[in-house]
Amino acid sequence: MDRLFVKTKQLISAVLPYTKESNLIGCLKSPTTAEQSEQYWELMDYRIELDKKAEQNKKMLDHTNLFADDESRPSLEECKVQILKHLQVAFCFLNLF
Repeated sequence: MDRLFVKTKQLISAVLPYTKESNLIGCLKSPTTAEQSEQYWELMDYRIELDKKAEQNKKMLDHTNLFADDESRPSLEECKVQILKHLQVAFCFLNLF
């Protein structure tokens, strides 16, 4: 559950800057525009470059790769879907207790 929580926070931080909705569910349910998607990929490319620089210089602070455990880089729309799934799992888990 802790890992799910951390991964969901990371995904939300990757998605929120590219939406204009006033709440999280509105953000996740809104259609992804081409412009939002382009800005998202630019940030993902930038994060990959930061990860490479961090790997090259072991003296840097520990840097967490957002998608290190994913097989591929998810799109903005895929991130939204994944966040919604994580929230459903967390909600079901919390209702059990």
